[in-house]
Amino acid sequence: MLKKIYLLIVFIIILISIDKLLSYGLNLMLKAAESGLYSDIDLVLNKQKSDILILGSSRANSHYDSRVIKKSSGLFTYNAGLGGQGYTYSEIIVRSSFKTHRPALVILDLSVNLLTDAGDFDKTKILMPFAYDNSIVREVLQRNDDKLQFKTLMSTYYFNSALYDLLDGVFVLKTRDTTLYGFAPLQKGTVKHSFEQDRSPIVFTEYSSREILGYKNTLIELKNSKVPFVVVVSPIYEPNWAKDDKNYLWLILLAKDNGATVLDYSLDPRFRGHTELFKDRIHLYEDGAKLFTEILVEDIKKLGILK
Repeated sequence: MLKKIYLLIVFIIILISIDKLLSYGLNLMLKAAESGLYSDIDLVLNKQKSDILILGSSRANSHYDSRVIKKSSGLFTYNAGLGGQGYTYSEIIVRSSFKTHRPALVILDLSVNLLTDAGDFDKTKILMPFAYDNSIVREVLQRNDDKLQFKTLMSTYYFNSALYDLLDGVFVLKTRDTTLYGFAPLQKGTVKHSFEQDRSPIVFTEYSSREILGYKNTLIELKNSKVPFVVVVSPIYEPNWAKDDKNYLWLILLAKDNGATVLDYSLDPRFRGHTELFKDRIHLYEDGAKLFTEILVEDIKKLGILK
């Protein structure tokens, strides 16, 4: 019996040692990635030194042309928007990156679809590898998964779904277009997208609470940081909500109550209904994004936020 107990203890020690060694090595790979998804996220989380930082999802990523802002303002601008990610992701970016660098201005894109289309899957799990040694990422992920602390008793759990992207980032070097400064322009193609959508009130589902909390926390973090910030509703082909929708007005008011300057282009006639500027109902083509960014910069200058 003592021999079996001894063998069990030895097995557990070996298992823990292997787990620690593997997770340590995988974390080194994460830090060594020079291209790909994790390299881009690491740049924003830990290495961003921008004067102007843009936050949001795919709409932010493809609507705000960093080159236009940089050329007009002379300030280094980085677009940290990431497709599929919502305000929980933005909260993590602000809390983590502001520890080492605070920009002169933050532009936060307000996309209603991030709150109404929130599913039961937590998309911020894409950040799981960074939770290995980033306490802020770990705290927020644990907030959305109360079993995470137990799951990560084996440290390799942090990297369970990341191996392919880690290998790709370390060994398959892809040249990052540094001239875009994070901006992801959408090119015109032959695919025709539908622009039809019935008008209906904004309805928050049972899954919206996670992203609403992320939105609130992002606003609070920005307010407490004393960094000037603008909340922008970038152009939409045709909003599916009414102008006086109570939930929409609540989102706008929440931003203003936390000290944000709010600019709303959702009904701007220069974009509304112009199919030639949109890839689909909520995403601008590159030329539409350039036009919008030029207008935005001028409006921000008129408000005295930029010179």
